[in-house]
Amino acid sequence: MKAITIILFGCLIILSSCATGRINPFLSQSADTDPSSKLDKKIDKKTEKLLAKLWAERHESASLSRFIETAKPITRSPADSRDRWLKLARAEYLMAEFQADSSVERLRLYLSAAHRAEAALHLNTSYRDAVSRPRAAPEDGLASIERPDLEAAHWFAESLYRWSVESGPERELKHRRTVNSFFNHIDKLDPGFNHGAADRHFAIEHARSRDGDPEAWKRSRARFESALRQHGGYFANSVAYARYFARPTGDETLFKKLLEQVLKDSPTKIPGSIPEQILEQKRAKALSTPKKAP
Repeated sequence: MKAITIILFGCLIILSSCATGRINPFLSQSADTDPSSKLDKKIDKKTEKLLAKLWAERHESASLSRFIETAKPITRSPADSRDRWLKLARAEYLMAEFQADSSVERLRLYLSAAHRAEAALHLNTSYRDAVSRPRAAPEDGLASIERPDLEAAHWFAESLYRWSVESGPERELKHRRTVNSFFNHIDKLDPGFNHGAADRHFAIEHARSRDGDPEAWKRSRARFESALRQHGGYFANSVAYARYFARPTGDETLFKKLLEQVLKDSPTKIPGSIPEQILEQKRAKALSTPKKAP
């Protein structure tokens, strides 16, 4: 009976979080989320080899799904393996971006990715203490985030942003301060992190919030151009530029130029990001293919 009560209580916490949009604090004192869980962190070499293979093939739907299915049971806390935990967050983010068939599924995956990334941040005890105070927000712990925490901070902010946008204007507005604070901090610590993630985020943000701000398009373009100057070979910068700026502004010449460059380049030029490059190349192809009239 006690076990059933605990499980039901945990479900209520999760449902409440999804319903209210509360991201922080989201950690429950369970093996699934408690960073201090003392679980067996050892996995056999066969499983390690399989996970490495699946991760390298994460651009393939079946491999990405199997990576999540294989990694989840042996990674119930970021303390088990911070690297594997963050890869799970990234895998769920990729599933939401490129494979999810419905808004409901995307919402679930983005939110789960955000939860995982913030759980990794909670391994930083200074951050955890700062955001555990009454009425504290995630950005209240930013002063504690240093370079070793950048990956977790980035995937938390990126996943939270995508989740809030998918959820609608009200939640997007509610979490905008948190998201932008995180990306400003990332930009301050390492402007080139994840191939210009901060430039890419703010370029998209300015483009999407252009209503009522006539200078937003200029700021958006400046950020996209900055990303391309420094990380022109990273396809996500060009594809986002085409999606969020060139097409909405009616600049078909720029739109075609950006996508054609992505399609003709090799996705293997940036080691470690080849799967993401392949996925963005597929997105570029889809965007450049005219839709047939019904």
